Amino acid sequence: MIKTTFAKTTRHVALSLVMMLPVSAMAQSGPSSMQWDDAYFVEIDIDKDGRISLEEYEIFMRDAFGKLDKDGNGRLTRAETVEVLTEEQFDFLDKNKDGEIELDEFIVQVTAEFKRQDRDGDGYLKRR
Repeated sequence: MIKTTFAKTTRHVALSLVMMLPVSAMAQSGPSSMQWDDAYFVEIDIDKDGRISLEEYEIFMRDAFGKLDKDGNGRLTRAETVEVLTEEQFDFLDKNKDGEIELDEFIVQVTAEFKRQDRDGDGYLKRR
């Protein structure tokens, strides 16, 4: 059970990270808009209103960051992200080019990508 839960969490973290990156930063081709299976969407939709607010998304992404941050120092190293990010994706997120992704760098990108994906500008992401 623990191994299955960890694998599921790792898969969701990976999917979250990859989907929050602009298509130009992806090493592999992928969808240009966020698309989730129902279980994943429900997990992020904390208030169960059928939409994901920026606050809900940020809470989920902070949790994802924390799960990857094995040593709890508030920074992700390449070693901590090797299973979920390509070199190009890591470099894109490492804005100050210090070889680590700090939580602030991560949240800035998460927020920007949420706003980019909110195509109607209503402050919510909806199932597509």
